[in-house]
Amino acid sequence: MAWTPSITELYTNTQLYEQQNFTQNITYVTDEITPESWIITISPSEVNSTVILSGGTTTGNISGFYSGAFDGYSVTYMKDDLTYSTVTDWDNISGAKEINIYRPSMQQYKTFYYTATATPPPGSISTFTTPVTQTYSIVVTNSWTIGMNNLKSAVAETIARRQ
Repeated sequence: MAWTPSITELYTNTQLYEQQNFTQNITYVTDEITPESWIITISPSEVNSTVILSGGTTTGNISGFYSGAFDGYSVTYMKDDLTYSTVTDWDNISGAKEINIYRPSMQQYKTFYYTATATPPPGSISTFTTPVTQTYSIVVTNSWTIGMNNLKSAVAETIARRQ
């Protein structure tokens, strides 16, 4: 029986960066005298809201892009009332008078795992009836450019507020 792709670590020839679009199809075909495509479902070990999983047919698909995959960054800023606040999400900056400290996530890579399950289709002629699974991994590389651009935007907003 054969999974496609047969290699379980996806995107090994190129780096997949955070915010970079990708798509990966997964299929399973029996190696019997009469090959048969089985129904694929895909389950993530960790959900990322910008990665879409589809299945229920003879082709499963993982597609989208990784967003917010790297934890551990923080931004400290001075508010209009001259108090300081530290946030771990750029969207939570509110009323910033100036940006004081940006600490990016130092995590260079993060691996996401997906389990593909193949089950015989209705009316299957296969002699095998037990579902089979294959675990795939996708290694995502941190793009510090995203944090740099967010920092530039936050600083520009504080400058604009002063004028």
